[in-house]
Amino acid sequence: MDDTKQYNEHARAVDGEAQLQTLVDNAPVVLSALDDDGVVLLSEGRGLDALGLEPGELVGDSVFDRYDDVPTVVRNARRALAGDSFTATEEVEGISFESIYRPVFGQRGTVEWVARVSVDVTDRRQYEETLAALHGSTLALVDAETKSEVAERIVDAATDVLDLTGVVLFLFDETTNCLEPVAVSPDVESFVGEPPTYRPGTSITWDVFAEGESRVYGDVRESEFVDNPDTRVRSGLYIPLGSHGVLVAISAERDAFGEETTDLVTLFATNAEVALDRVDYEEMLRTRDDELQTQNDQLTRLNELNGTIRELVQRLIRADTREEIERAVCERLTTVDRYGLAWVGDADVVREELVPRTWAGGDHSYLDSVDRSLTPEGGSTEPACVAASRRELVAVDNVAEGLRDDPWRKEALSRDYQSVLAVPLVYEGFLYGVLTVYAARLNAFDETTSAVLSELGETIGYAINTVETRRGVLTDGTLELDIRLSETDDLLARVARSVPCRLGLEGIVPETDTAVLFVTVTDADVEEVRAAFEELVSVSAVRVVAEHDDEGLLEVVTSGETLPGTLTRHGAVPKSVTTTDDGLRALVHVAYDTDVRAFLAMLREKYPDVELVARRDRERSLDPGQGFAAELDRRLTDRQAEVLKTAYCGGFFESPRESTGEELGASLGITQPTFNHHLRAGQRKLFDQLYDGEGRRLDE
Repeated sequence: MDDTKQYNEHARAVDGEAQLQTLVDNAPVVLSALDDDGVVLLSEGRGLDALGLEPGELVGDSVFDRYDDVPTVVRNARRALAGDSFTATEEVEGISFESIYRPVFGQRGTVEWVARVSVDVTDRRQYEETLAALHGSTLALVDAETKSEVAERIVDAATDVLDLTGVVLFLFDETTNCLEPVAVSPDVESFVGEPPTYRPGTSITWDVFAEGESRVYGDVRESEFVDNPDTRVRSGLYIPLGSHGVLVAISAERDAFGEETTDLVTLFATNAEVALDRVDYEEMLRTRDDELQTQNDQLTRLNELNGTIRELVQRLIRADTREEIERAVCERLTTVDRYGLAWVGDADVVREELVPRTWAGGDHSYLDSVDRSLTPEGGSTEPACVAASRRELVAVDNVAEGLRDDPWRKEALSRDYQSVLAVPLVYEGFLYGVLTVYAARLNAFDETTSAVLSELGETIGYAINTVETRRGVLTDGTLELDIRLSETDDLLARVARSVPCRLGLEGIVPETDTAVLFVTVTDADVEEVRAAFEELVSVSAVRVVAEHDDEGLLEVVTSGETLPGTLTRHGAVPKSVTTTDDGLRALVHVAYDTDVRAFLAMLREKYPDVELVARRDRERSLDPGQGFAAELDRRLTDRQAEVLKTAYCGGFFESPRESTGEELGASLGITQPTFNHHLRAGQRKLFDQLYDGEGRRLDE
């Protein structure tokens, strides 16, 4: 039994020595021992291979002599022989060791020998150094301001720190949906040429980007997504950078990218993605700040412009002449700092050019230096002329664009006009001219500003129409225009063709959205003519006011465009409008100084076949009746004037009455009591004016 126990103990001892020897032979360590003089007593371990030494080769050598050129080893040996136990890092012949020194003491307490265990930590130290270098490279990404700059620094770090070859960083371009090579290491071009742009489809790079998963290939030809089977590339490392792109490293050698390298590149790619996220976020903030600043600037300018418009509207309301309106607009707009020149041009159909009427601001010699023609073949490309021809707003954000194509641009730029807005002044289809404004900065007329100035153009057109109409009523002299319309589709002509008859305008009462026409019927059955009017979509009501033998009077309520309505809206007085065998004949009174050519051009916008048969001067007599009519017109409200005229034309004052108050009120869209109220109020003002204020009612 004792023999068995002794045998087992011996066997275990043998096994332990064998295991220890196996560990020493295979572990990357160096086991050594020094006597009290520093002479090597033991030198074993696989770690000696890194130093090119055989086991036991150092035995008998003095550590101080052997490593006199390695101060750390000499210093550590002396320290251990002095009795210290410690761990130290040593570098011997380019190999890094982590060494544990343990002194062994004798009975007298003195160091008899020193045990030393050294572990080769070269790979770990290199890894740590690489991590530190990557950390530094990551910090370098922090101050990069653009994606391109970040990309360049990523490629630099991948080649300098990670020692990668063939590095390309692709960034995704949202405008083209492609991966663009943004940064490339110097060796790529000589290896594979210029990197391609990858569109959605079959390529390893695009697949990695789309899937968001890294790929490592010992031979890229083994991938189903390889875009060039004959490529010189063998190894490939593809790391996605989120939604930004892909970091690619390639090599002509197989299996060039090990696990440790892949881990380091992946770690660095994560930091690179964060840097790209930061750039995106900062760009978004800058864009938002720019947008907010732009909006604030636009709001400031809009508030300023609105203040100018409000002031202008007040001046337009008080203006008595067209010249006063145009001058006020040009002068007030050019007091705004950003507008250098403003002018109003009138389309002269005879001279076929846009003629300046009023201007204010900077160097108006520009108006003489540019072509302002309005020829049917196209005319000038100057914005004001284009707006006049098209009758629509024209904005030029940058005058310098197309500088060599349009001569007016050179003239504008020489006067520091950078952008232009031309607004047609149109009211009820009639072009009263074009307002054109020039600014000393680019993009001065954004969408909101253009909309505001477009509305101003409509207001100016209305104001000009108002003063022109007022002038037509108050002027002492008039022009009588005898005009003919052949083959017209006007309301009266259409009915006269449908039912052969002769129709004549007895009177018109214009409303906001409709007009009430009183039409005489000759040589036809009145009921048949009434039925023909009722069939028209634009006619909402027809009533027979009176009928005598072969003549009759109809009241026609229409929402359609009519020649009498068009004339009335533009300050003209239709003295008579009658149907003829081929159309209409009208005698029209307009203000004495009316531009007849422009007036006819306005009519031709709706009635292309208008022909001027004759033009006659009609001097108004200066008898009291003229002043009486003007003063009465001033005193009557619009509704009172409408009611009086409707009653007169509708036969209300005939005996017996041809229309009742209820019928006439219905044509005006009001009740009989309301009609009677306005009628009595109008009559009182008529008699008050007739009798020079005798018995005037103060409550009216």
